[in-house]
Amino acid sequence: MKYVYSRQRRGDFRSMDGRIQKGLVSVIIPTYNASLFVREAIDSVLLQTYHSFEVIVVDDESNDGVSEVMKIYGDRVRYYEKKHEGVSSARNFGVVHSHGEFIAFLDADDIWNKHKLEKQVPFFSDESIGLVYADMEFFGEPFRFRFFSEMAGGMWGGRVAQQLLRGNFIGTSSIVIRRTLFEEVGGFPLRVAIGEDYRTWLKVALRSKIQPAREPLVRYRMHGSQASKDRRKSYEALIDMYASLLRDQDFVAYRPLIFAKYVEYCLKFFVTKLLF
Repeated sequence: MKYVYSRQRRGDFRSMDGRIQKGLVSVIIPTYNASLFVREAIDSVLLQTYHSFEVIVVDDESNDGVSEVMKIYGDRVRYYEKKHEGVSSARNFGVVHSHGEFIAFLDADDIWNKHKLEKQVPFFSDESIGLVYADMEFFGEPFRFRFFSEMAGGMWGGRVAQQLLRGNFIGTSSIVIRRTLFEEVGGFPLRVAIGEDYRTWLKVALRSKIQPAREPLVRYRMHGSQASKDRRKSYEALIDMYASLLRDQDFVAYRPLIFAKYVEYCLKFFVTKLLF
């Protein structure tokens, strides 16, 4: 079934019709010219051993025939098309059109372990936990790391704002978050090309405990089209993020650490300009 574009209400991530179903996980899959991979992503959700979920695919104005791919799923998947405004807008749009007490995100080129939701949802019996993430295993192109936790230097739980400011260890395709918390932090920031997820997890870390599921429950595909593989652009994005955090009153207690990270990435950016 195909649903066409309807305008997202800025800053409001409640369900469009107000219906929220307890225990339901709304799985949001944004796609942009990923028709080669999106079936694997969707199928990995439909095979989940946790059965209370809905799947929402948001097409960010692709031109690769993804709408034809979606026809095979019928009413098992809700499919929306919207004008091209980037991945943050697509994810936020999907949340507005969902009904779950919990929200999960899956990039169209990644794949879930079939037990992912079954292993993560029980953590939310602790009301102090607002977000649960898992490890991810890299596949596709050769990469020097096998697991995301290896690349990030570990996995942390509890009140993790300080650890998270040192570097992002939360993969977007691995998380499940309480809807109310996602609403509270304002969703994903728009007009941010790289690191929009990192900014959101930092806001979450100030408000809630974060819990790791310490096993690889996601397969993260490496391929040449990923924006995050451009090192200079990544450094620019981090410089901009840390600069904005220095002005953010919510992060006053962490300003010395934020300033140190800001200087670190300014130096890294300068070195890459000289070398490349």
